[in-house]
Amino acid sequence: MDVFKGWYRKSLVSKNIVWHRVSHVDSILENRQMAHTVCGRRISTFNCDFDAKPDNKCVQCEKSSGVIVETGRGFVPIGSTSIPTKASAIAELKRLLKPRTYYLRIWQHTGIRITAKWESDTSVSVYTEPEIITRRRTKRVMSLEQIQADLGRFKSAIDCLCDASDALASKEKKKRKLKGRTTATERIAYFEELMAKAEK
Repeated sequence: MDVFKGWYRKSLVSKNIVWHRVSHVDSILENRQMAHTVCGRRISTFNCDFDAKPDNKCVQCEKSSGVIVETGRGFVPIGSTSIPTKASAIAELKRLLKPRTYYLRIWQHTGIRITAKWESDTSVSVYTEPEIITRRRTKRVMSLEQIQADLGRFKSAIDCLCDASDALASKEKKKRKLKGRTTATERIAYFEELMAKAEK
C-alpha cells in the first residue's frame, strides 16, 4: 500500500496550526478512522492536509528519529498531491468506477464471490453470492484478510479522489480569480463534471 509519510494536520484550520507526523492509524474497517501522531495527538484520516516540507512543524514530532506507519491495519491517505490534474482525476475515476471481484474459498470447492462497487458518496457496496471454486480458478481467490486489505485500499483511493476533486475545484476557482472559499455546491458541481467525462 502506498502511504504518504510526510506531515499532516486537520483540514480547514488556521495556517498557524502546526503540522504532525503519524506513528500509526486505526483499522480501515472502523467507521471512525483516526491517525495517531508521534506527539500523541489524533487526526482524522478524512479531510486532512498533508505536506512534504511544511513551515510550522511540531517540535516533538520533528525530534523523532523514525516514524512507523502500520500499513497493514489501515491507511494514511496519499491525498490530492498524487492527482494533480483534471485529466488524472478522470483517469482515476474511470478506474474506481469498475467493480472489483474477489473469490473466497470456504471449504474445498465451496466458496463465495464478492463484488465491491462504488455506488454512492464515498461508500463501497459489497455483494456476495455462492460460487463453486474449481482448481482452474486461480485468479482473485484470496484469504479474508487479503480481501479486507484490498477493500481498504479501494476505499482509501476513493477518499483520496474525492479530496483531490475538492482541491482541484478550489484551484480552478482561484484560476478564474473568483473570491471566497469553494462552496459545497461548487465542489459537487465540479465532481459531477468529472463523472460526466469519466462515463463517456
